[in-house]
Amino acid sequence: MRTRRLSLVGSCLLSLYSGQALWAQNTLNYTTPDAHYRSGIEFVEKKNYASARQEFQRFLETNKGLLTSNDLNAVNAEYYIAMSALYLNQAEAEILAERFIKNHGDHPAARQLYADLGNFYYNSGDYAKAIPYLEKASGTEAAFKLGMAQYYNQNYEAALKAFDPVKAGGSEYASAASYYSGVIAYNNGNYPAAISDFRRIENSKEFGNEVPGWIAHSYYRQGQYDPLLSYAEPILRKGNKSGKRLDELSLLVADVYFQKGNYAKAAEYYKMHTNFRGGKLPVPAAYRYGYSLYRQNDFNGAIAALKPLAASKDTVGQYSSYYMGISYLNTENLQYSLAALDQARKLSFNKSVQEDAAFNHAKVQLDLGNGNESVKEFDQFIKTYPNSAYLNESKELRGEGLLLSNNYALILDYLDKERNLTAKQRNQYQQAAYNLGINAFNAERFDQAIISFDKSLKYTDNRDLAIAARFWKAEAVSAQQKYAEVIPQYTQLIASSDNSTLVPDFRIRSRYGLGYAYYNTREYDKASTQFKAYTDAVRGLPAEDRRNYEDAMIRLADTYLVAKRYDEATRIYDQVVVTGKSDKDNALYNKGISLLYTDKYAEARTTLNQLLNQYPNSAYVDDAMFQLGMVELNQQNYTGAVSQFTRLIQRQPQSPILHAGYLQRAIAYSNLKKYDEAIADYQVILTKYATSKSAESALLGVQDALNSVGRPEEFSSIIKGYEQSNPSDGSLEKIKYDAAKNMYFSEKYAQAITAIQEFLQKYPNSSSAPEALYYLADSYYRTEDRTSALQYFYRVIRDNKTQFVGRAAQRAAELEYQNENYRGAVTNYQTLLRSSTNKKDQVAAQLGLMDAYYKLAKYDSSSVYAKDVINGGNAVMGAQNRAQLFSGKIALARNDSKKAIEEFEKTAKLAKDSYGAEAIYNVALILYKEKKCKESRDKIINELKEQFTDQQWIDRGFLLLSDVYVCLNEAFQAKALLNTIIEGAEDKAIVEEARKKLAALK
Repeated sequence: MRTRRLSLVGSCLLSLYSGQALWAQNTLNYTTPDAHYRSGIEFVEKKNYASARQEFQRFLETNKGLLTSNDLNAVNAEYYIAMSALYLNQAEAEILAERFIKNHGDHPAARQLYADLGNFYYNSGDYAKAIPYLEKASGTEAAFKLGMAQYYNQNYEAALKAFDPVKAGGSEYASAASYYSGVIAYNNGNYPAAISDFRRIENSKEFGNEVPGWIAHSYYRQGQYDPLLSYAEPILRKGNKSGKRLDELSLLVADVYFQKGNYAKAAEYYKMHTNFRGGKLPVPAAYRYGYSLYRQNDFNGAIAALKPLAASKDTVGQYSSYYMGISYLNTENLQYSLAALDQARKLSFNKSVQEDAAFNHAKVQLDLGNGNESVKEFDQFIKTYPNSAYLNESKELRGEGLLLSNNYALILDYLDKERNLTAKQRNQYQQAAYNLGINAFNAERFDQAIISFDKSLKYTDNRDLAIAARFWKAEAVSAQQKYAEVIPQYTQLIASSDNSTLVPDFRIRSRYGLGYAYYNTREYDKASTQFKAYTDAVRGLPAEDRRNYEDAMIRLADTYLVAKRYDEATRIYDQVVVTGKSDKDNALYNKGISLLYTDKYAEARTTLNQLLNQYPNSAYVDDAMFQLGMVELNQQNYTGAVSQFTRLIQRQPQSPILHAGYLQRAIAYSNLKKYDEAIADYQVILTKYATSKSAESALLGVQDALNSVGRPEEFSSIIKGYEQSNPSDGSLEKIKYDAAKNMYFSEKYAQAITAIQEFLQKYPNSSSAPEALYYLADSYYRTEDRTSALQYFYRVIRDNKTQFVGRAAQRAAELEYQNENYRGAVTNYQTLLRSSTNKKDQVAAQLGLMDAYYKLAKYDSSSVYAKDVINGGNAVMGAQNRAQLFSGKIALARNDSKKAIEEFEKTAKLAKDSYGAEAIYNVALILYKEKKCKESRDKIINELKEQFTDQQWIDRGFLLLSDVYVCLNEAFQAKALLNTIIEGAEDKAIVEEARKKLAALK
């Protein structure tokens, strides 16, 4: 507050004019000594106080008697000497002044000297010295300055007393007196008096702009919020036109509305305050502004307001980071929410906020799919806050975290110990047991799968899970080939009226399973009914809902074939050949068989040759060649038969039906009377395939052939060799072999190796030797002796004397792949494909060829087998998903990122497993490399984290996300995310990579 102060020059002039008036009255009496007096007056006018004092002193010295006679000029001279000393700040000034007042108390200049002394000390800031003089001075100015001097000396009651007469008048000091009276009253807590004083000067030019703030604060201090708003809002609505200072006023109004819970108005006035103050708010007000926006669900606005406050390590920082975290949560920005809540939970200024932040941080971990981290945090929360209102919910959410982290056994153990499970916990129990069952099923541990599915059915609150558990339990029983046991289970599923949305789907799928159960128990009429019902139900559905359609059609046709409904069977096979995406080779083969049964040899020949020409790598090639030979044999075209069987023997040397090919060629040779050739074929069977189904027929055939050429004596040596290859059941050889084999089946592989080696050394020509070789190879495989395993697997494949050729080829392929001998892997997978007798082996071979060709950068070949798997139905769980993923990887390897993204998106839609997670990761990586960082971020957060549970790919996605945040200039989020990975990831390699990235950011 500026006060009007009288200047020294002003005081001097007043005194001077007074002196001049006195001097004018005595001009006639001036003598020569008076010249000093006149010179003194002139020097005062010129403010030359040193010279003035000298002249006045000379005047008195030359007129020593005048002063004692109270001569008016002499008195004036003494006054001017005192004043000059005062203005010259001379030490004796005060003594001179007091002497003058003592000697001339009734002189008019005495009162003026009081005022001048008071002004002098007041202006020099010595208020204590000014007060006694101003108290004796007269006039409004002196009274005002007295009040100010008392104010500055903190004598507020005395100041108020001095101001009272001043503020009531109309002098130039009235406004200032009212202002300072109001300030004193405000500081004394006398708010009504303060309001009265400030109201008096609302229109003051000097104080009017500040007055509204004082009045508003006075209302605020009294809790009179409505009068405050009534007074302040009209002023604020005028804006700058009001001529008032509005920054503090708007802030006060905002705080009042905040206190009243009117957050919309509060936010409005906080915003107004930022406009007056260049966009800045005091820290407490900035928090209240952010909170007001939060309470209005303006979460983005709240984030922007709270973000500058959240990093501070104080109460405001804790509150701000908490509500910023909740705001991020409401904008579905979970990753940013996690970082903000982490700050809030680590600060302990407000325990309630800390507890809420810790609980919500754990929930966000769960929402982000960080199962392991959420479990750890809920465990810590339950331990830290045992009496929390969130305790029960924390226990339930802990179960969700265990489910998410795939720790199903742990959640079952945990829930088995709990009493009175909540509905959510019972659902978790169902889900965990069900997931354990699915995992065991996928690993082909069917006994364990059945136990887990039964455990899942302990609770049936979730009807969908219950019906799914029943279905997959039936599938597990079926996989164990316990058809008599599974038939009633499928039948119950088909008849189910359970209240589940999955019943219709599982009813249809159960018909497919039931069809196979009847098919495998040779109840073909019942199998036909189920396959027909299945194909009718899924026909016309989207491709993903009828993956087993073509296989069921072929099996339906097979049942018609068995029932001798050849025309119907042929019609269905034709349909698969024309419209099917897979199993066309199977359909062609079976069509050929159907035509053979109806003696349509020409059509059969055409159909089987079509198979050989169109599908040269089909698993049915050797069978087709064999049946072509049978066509010629049945038509008594023995030369043609020999040709066909020879083609089989030469082109399919690893075929499991080679013994039958030799037998039928021998028969054809015999019919051509080429007995020596026939005898040679029979001897191959009796030496190389002595344990096969063809051996007994070969024994009879060779005897007839030898008789026909007059060499019956040779049969005795042949029969002797045959008997050696087929010892009696009670022989020592069989006992030794069974003992060695039992070691293998007891999983005592090291002992099995020794026992089998001893057996092979003692009985190298045993009929059990080919099988023993496989068990020996597999024992080496299971003891991780790759070199020895490969050696013996190759012997099994090369000898081709056992049904284990396919398995040996698969093992050899896997080992060669691990050894990075991808060409060797291709050769063995092709052997597996040729020798496969079921869909599972066929798909395994196709997947292996897809992988190996990809490693060899033969992307066309890899793509062919990927498509075969995709189109081949769902015979092997997850196979289609993996093949679809490879379609994207192949496109990516060809630098076709657009096609790669398309294929990866298909994978993610099809597969909610690790293949789908990897697919989305690859899409995010492509987008990041293309500098589409926002899109990459959304892929990781909204899809990889939301839709998948595979922790490896989620962690890798987080690593990528840290780079994406850097790309988006969000280094704070990148650091927070990397710290989360370091604290929570279990994969050491990922943690180490996160450390490197974090170090690079600092």
